[in-house]
Amino acid sequence: MLVYIHTYYADDLSLKDIADAGTMSIAQCNRCFNKILNVTPYEYLIQYRLQKATNLLKNATLNVTEISEIVGFNNVTHFIQAFKKVYGISPKKYRMMED
Repeated sequence: MLVYIHTYYADDLSLKDIADAGTMSIAQCNRCFNKILNVTPYEYLIQYRLQKATNLLKNATLNVTEISEIVGFNNVTHFIQAFKKVYGISPKKYRMMED
């Protein structure tokens, strides 16, 4: 399931897609992630997308909207909110700190 997320993180993934990749039910998938990683599959996906976004913010000249789309967020506002929740600052400020 992790390989599936790492491969398809930029796509519009559902919990069913992730569970199917592990040939298990959604409930089993949730239990597995919680037991091993202490997060839900969705939380892991968001964290992975944000990690990919930090690399793009450091190494690319793409704007924040382009980066949010590249890493799989359908809405730039959701991306910015998720980024702030995890990193405590906006993507734009993160980029300025890294420069």
